[in-house]
Amino acid sequence: SSAVLFGGGPPVDFGKTCKDGHRLFGAGKSWRGLIGGTLAGTAFGFGEILSASYRYPDHFWGYGPLPNALLIAILIPLGALLGDLLGSYIKRRRGLSRGQKMPFLDIYDLVIGVFILLIIFEPPKPPISSPLYSLLKNTLFIMI
Repeated sequence: SSAVLFGGGPPVDFGKTCKDGHRLFGAGKSWRGLIGGTLAGTAFGFGEILSASYRYPDHFWGYGPLPNALLIAILIPLGALLGDLLGSYIKRRRGLSRGQKMPFLDIYDLVIGVFILLIIFEPPKPPISSPLYSLLKNTLFIMI
């Protein structure tokens, strides 16, 4: 993951702990990883949009007009990394240390973060065949 490549430096939680004595997110979550991972994922998304624009100049692989496609290209990596932070927060509250496994959460925390951001910033619009609805439906199908 690009977040790991860019990682290190000051932790996202600034070393703060909760009342339970555990760190908010843990030592493995840094600002450089969060920002670098988001930028790398966004750059990859822009590259996909650029490659799609030659074949599908009007709808960018079903993501709608260019501004909508660019917004989605930013929200997907940011949501994935914020979902990972949420997963780390939940694991720390349950007393799990860095690297310990938690079924379901380790797999779907990224997807949950993406869904939350996409729903907040690009709510589905009627008709049901909107680009966001198609993205969510296809992602859910792949997960199952």
